[in-house]
Formats: sequence, structure tokens, C-alpha cells
Amino acid sequence: MTKMTYSAAVAQTLERLMREDDKIIIVYPGIGSPPPFGVPKDLHHRGFAMPIAELGYGGVGTGAAVAGMKPLVNFGIGSWMFQAWAHVVNEAPQYYYTTGGEIEVPIVFHIASGIRSANGSQHSHNVQGMLWNTPGLQITMPATAADVKGMLPSMFASPNPTFFISHSFTDNIEWEVPDEDYIIPLGKADVKREGKDATIIASSIMVHRALEAAETLQNEHKVDVEVVDIRSLVPLDKETIFKSVAKTGRVVIGDEGHRSNNVASGISSFIVEEIFDSLKAPIKIVSPPDVCIPYSPPMEAFIRPTADKLVASVLSII
Repeated sequence: MTKMTYSAAVAQTLERLMREDDKIIIVYPGIGSPPPFGVPKDLHHRGFAMPIAELGYGGVGTGAAVAGMKPLVNFGIGSWMFQAWAHVVNEAPQYYYTTGGEIEVPIVFHIASGIRSANGSQHSHNVQGMLWNTPGLQITMPATAADVKGMLPSMFASPNPTFFISHSFTDNIEWEVPDEDYIIPLGKADVKREGKDATIIASSIMVHRALEAAETLQNEHKVDVEVVDIRSLVPLDKETIFKSVAKTGRVVIGDEGHRSNNVASGISSFIVEEIFDSLKAPIKIVSPPDVCIPYSPPMEAFIRPTADKLVASVLSII
């Protein structure tokens, strides 16, 4: 095992995959700039720098995938992806269905989604809830270096368009990573912490806040919390989620998406519809209100879903 940051795991895994598969290319903005993710110089010829026009390089990547390549299209900040909405929502996910299964689109779209630090309302969107409403898209949100190392191979092996959603706050978080190569299949959640009194369901940066909240609840309140990291939204591992909910009977869902129709709302609806009798208390959701993300750091901190808010929500249903 080696301790490694999230960004280092992305860089090392991507380099290995590019050396193993010459169909993998990177499409990214910034003419004259080197490829992102620390791609070494001898692989720079597999990077295609584009003018800053998301609709354009979203289309280049989609076309390359249809033609048989395996492009990684890096939009950067999640909000910038809106300019390419036509390709990521209305083109890439539709090819397989509209061609009767004849055309596959093995493309990986990368975005850094979520509330950053004083980046304002136009650079702080959390988009996975919006993308979830698009059949044909796979959506992954690995939270740790170990998960991203195992899930990236699955993303590139898939014949379907896949979103790789990271968070800028996870980049420098270290995690124990196995030294050997391994594969984590998409659609497999992970219980990051075992517990018996309540379940916190989370993804991406919220997993780390959930783990912090669980430690606080254990140490200060003697409440034993289980933390379930969904890891991929599509496909969604309902079996692991339901097993944890059935064990604890109490659920808090942490989500950086706005409260109305976010990821937490969708997961909550599945729990209520399919295993309602397992619940001992109402489901609680910790997420920002339906307001634009403010630039002001104190205002941003006020609406951000934090470990302390997760703690309060768990205590409210114990």
C-alpha cells in the first residue's frame, strides 16, 4: 500500500492506461498548453489542445469516439460544460439507442464539479443531478485515490459515454492505495465505515465530510454511523444502499447539489419507494438551499453542506 493524493492517482493511472491502449487520447482547451493530468512529454502527441469553445471540443471528442477512439474530454470546471450541453446530453448518450446498438460511444467526460472557494455562482455548479436525468450517460464520482485508480480503467473500458466527476477539494486528499493494478466495476458502492445506529450516504467530497462527521458522532455522542460511498451514480448500487438502510433504519444523505431534485432527492425516493418499512425515522438531506452560490466566503460557508451539519442531522433522528 502507498499513500497517495487523488490527483497523483489520476495522473499515474491515466499514464498507465494510455501506454496500454493507443486509442486513448485527451481533448482539452488551451492551444499551446500541454495536456492536463501531468501526462508525460512522450505522450503529449496524444493530447489535442482546442480553442476555448466547449461545444467544439465536446463535438470533437464525441466524433472521435464514434470513429473508434477512446477520448478523455476535459472540460475543467463543471460549469463550463454547459456550453457543450448539446453534445453531452443530446448527442453522445443517444447514438447507441438511435442506431439500434450499432454505434458505441466510448468517451470519458471529465469535470471538477461542486462548490469551490469564492469562485462565484458561475463556477460552482454541482451538475450530477442534471446529468442523472439523461438516459444513456454513466456517471462516476470517485471520492478517494484508491477508488479513482480502480474506476478509471472501467470508465475507459465502457462502450458508453461516461462522466468522471471529481471535486477540486479532493485533489490533495491522501489515501492508502494498493500497489498492484486492479479494477473496480462501475455500479459498485463502498461502505467506507461500518456502523449500526444510522447511515450517511454520500459521494465525492461529501464522503470525506461524512467520515469526519462519523468520527465526531462516535467520540462525542457515542453514536455509531455507517458511511456509504455510492461512487457511481449511473449505474447505482441500490443493493448496498438498501442493505445499510435496513441495518440502521436511519438515513442522512449529504449532497452538494441544490436541494430541489438533487442526487440526494433521487436516492431518497428509491429508499422510500422500495424499502420504506426499514425506516425508523424520516430521511434527512444535507445540501445547499436553492440559491445561487455566493462569492462571499462567509455566505458560501453558510450554505455549504459540512460535517457539522451532517452531525446535527444524524442527532435529530436518533
